Amino acid sequence: MSNDPSQVDEFASRLAPIHSQLLGYVYAVVHNFDDARDVLQQANLAAWEKFDQFDRSQSFSAWMYGFVRYELLAYHRDRARSRVKFSDELVQKLVRTQHRDHRCAGEDRLTDYLEALQHCKQQLTAADRQLLEAFYEQGCRGRELARRLHRSAQSISNSLARIRKTLFTCIQSQVARGERP
Repeated sequence: MSNDPSQVDEFASRLAPIHSQLLGYVYAVVHNFDDARDVLQQANLAAWEKFDQFDRSQSFSAWMYGFVRYELLAYHRDRARSRVKFSDELVQKLVRTQHRDHRCAGEDRLTDYLEALQHCKQQLTAADRQLLEAFYEQGCRGRELARRLHRSAQSISNSLARIRKTLFTCIQSQVARGERP
């Protein structure tokens, strides 16, 4: 890709209006803001490198989503070493579903889900909230988390599965009723 200032400006002006939508979409798939920013950055870099091949008669948004989907698949492949493993087929289905939902409903839907998540997290016990924070926000994983909490790794895994199910059910209920916390 050349460093032609007009192409830099064009790329930036096309990307700016959809950046938060792309970030929301990636976050909905990876559930970690730092990882979402990294995935989106990789997609932006890949798109920039191929921007000279972009067909201006086509949708820039759809073109960018292609790069984002590819980077999401790479993200999940790179994390295949973790204890929780998703098949490539499931990851692709999740990515397609999130893309369809996000494209149809836009940022308002993502906002509804994020607000519902915050509300539902407050409904959890303090211990469950602490476990979620340690796992997702502090990045404490597996044996380290079990050692820190004086529990078995299987107990941590079971608790996280239960908490995820509880949050999923609560969020779906909140969004379906259209409730704003």
